[in-house]
Amino acid sequence: MAQSGSRWKRRVLIVLLVVVVAIALGVFALSRLIDVERHRGRIEEALEQTTGWSVELGELDLSILRGLALTVHPVRLTSPDVASKVDIELISVRARLMPLVRGELIVDRVELLRPEIRLVRRNAEQGWVLPVPVAVPRPTEPASEQAGLEVLVDEIHVRGGKIDTEDQTFTPPARLALEDVSMIVSPASGRVWGSAHISDGLGRLKWNGTLAEGVRLEIDALRSEVLEPWIGQDLIHRGAIVSGRVEIAPNQVVTGQLTADNVRLLAGEDALDEAALEFRVEPEGQGFELAQAALTSGATKLTAKGTLLPDVALDLDLAETPIEPALATARAAFPIPLSLTPPGTVQAKIRVELPSGGALSYSASGRIGAAAVQLAEALPPVENARADFRLHPSGALTVGIDRGTIGGGPVSGTAKLDRVYPPGTLRFEGNIAGADVGQLVSGLAPQTKGKLRGPADIGTALAVDLSRPTLGPEALSGRLEFSAAKLRIPGFDLEGSLQTAISEKLGGLGQLAQQALGDKLPTRAAADAEKGERLLDQLSAQISLEQLPWKLAPFALTVGQRTAAGKGSFDPRDAAVDLAVEARLAPGASAELVSQRGELRSLLDEQGRLRLPVRITGAMTAPTIDVELRGVLREKLTDQLRDELVEKLGGEDEKQDAKDAVKGLIDDLFKKKKK
Repeated sequence: MAQSGSRWKRRVLIVLLVVVVAIALGVFALSRLIDVERHRGRIEEALEQTTGWSVELGELDLSILRGLALTVHPVRLTSPDVASKVDIELISVRARLMPLVRGELIVDRVELLRPEIRLVRRNAEQGWVLPVPVAVPRPTEPASEQAGLEVLVDEIHVRGGKIDTEDQTFTPPARLALEDVSMIVSPASGRVWGSAHISDGLGRLKWNGTLAEGVRLEIDALRSEVLEPWIGQDLIHRGAIVSGRVEIAPNQVVTGQLTADNVRLLAGEDALDEAALEFRVEPEGQGFELAQAALTSGATKLTAKGTLLPDVALDLDLAETPIEPALATARAAFPIPLSLTPPGTVQAKIRVELPSGGALSYSASGRIGAAAVQLAEALPPVENARADFRLHPSGALTVGIDRGTIGGGPVSGTAKLDRVYPPGTLRFEGNIAGADVGQLVSGLAPQTKGKLRGPADIGTALAVDLSRPTLGPEALSGRLEFSAAKLRIPGFDLEGSLQTAISEKLGGLGQLAQQALGDKLPTRAAADAEKGERLLDQLSAQISLEQLPWKLAPFALTVGQRTAAGKGSFDPRDAAVDLAVEARLAPGASAELVSQRGELRSLLDEQGRLRLPVRITGAMTAPTIDVELRGVLREKLTDQLRDELVEKLGGEDEKQDAKDAVKGLIDDLFKKKKK
């Protein structure tokens, strides 16, 4: 019995071996006998039904040794409008054998090796034409009742792909190129997930989702250069790095949370280091609306809404915010040609417009408060300032100052900048009352710093050319109305100079002749003028800033009972003055001097005031003051010589001849000296 059982087992094994060999030989023979070319049309039709694009297949290779395995290389898919195409190096299809008996082709996996995809959007109406597999539901009817071959695809894999997109609705066309594309698509569920690098190292992308429920896009280190073709380089500039996520719903609503570094928008000059952006974009007609957006950077939150496509029209709102973070955010959007010192606050509303095919424009209005606002480096700051501002679409900026002080004196007025970017000419019209003159002048003439004191009133129509590389006196133009009382200037000793000239320089006849024949009287040295601090009771001038040195006309000052009026110039580059004035003494002071020196009587005017020509030159805080009496002395010398000679000649008949002779003699004398 044992031997009989053993023989039966050997016979079963032999039969099984024969069956296996027969099946193997049958499968091998069947795979050799199947003509895959006979199914080319059906395969192409299946792919066209799946993708919606026309298909061209290259060499076909079929194997059934491990199920149904089909490879095709190369493959080309072309969009219905022939503008887009897909070139694939190799497609590998793995399907099940047994479902073929029921009339079903169930594909477990389709693998696309190194596909190169070019997608073109020709117009907004047609949109993007994509070769995206759609969900194919499994048949609910018995297979026997269905006509033809049913095709079901479980997964499509993409490896080493490239995608090049071109949106021709923009001028010039907007392009985006992806490489190292890896993707898995499940047509049955509609799910898609994958990753890619943006060409030239401009960022990385990952996506996951379904066409029916939406797709989530993860962005990593995306460079802002990628966004330029779609939103323009005027809205966001190169150099920014964006990361975060964007979700695209089936109804084309787009929401996102992004973070960005080194962001510079619009005409901004300073980059924003850290910012967070939340937004929601909704389709509207043929375009998209920004339903809401919030840009947060530190303590600053800028909200926005408006139209994105086809035209950009955005309204941005900056709630009242501390000045430091607000300025950092604002300067990332447009330049602020003012120096602002905290503490303070800023509130603004901004309008941004970019018509399709047009130029970017933006406007803003709001209110600003700061511990100090400086319009230009050479000008004193406005302290404790409160002002309204308006940025016009033309690029002009208007700032109305309704509260503030300059040099301790209240200021009011309006500043207008004709062009913010690049900076143009800033004009200020206003008034300053009781400001410290030292603080007003020291910025323009540093040599006077700490040497001038006293209150001054100024009415100004000032212009500053901000386009210059340095904002010194050369950048200023316009006019000033200057008036100061109780002004202290070291060395500006008009009174002492007049006393010296009168007491020491107006002597007898011989000394008068010597001085009249000279160029001018000896002057007070600057070193002497620097002794002590001088008090000017009044100083006023109209100052023209149209050229250097600045013109002072008229110019007037009062020291006690002495006044001086005339014209001249002031050069802020070296804080030097050059003034030609006529000094006048009050009648009382004049009478007292005349009583002491009778020879001064001829210098009295009709009101009984002594009038003396004076030239003031040199450093403003240590000038040289010359009493220029040459013309007066010539006349006085002529009269004295004539009277003395006539008296000596005697008789009345000879007096007229003597007068004529003396006059001719003196004239000849002065002519010779002049030569």
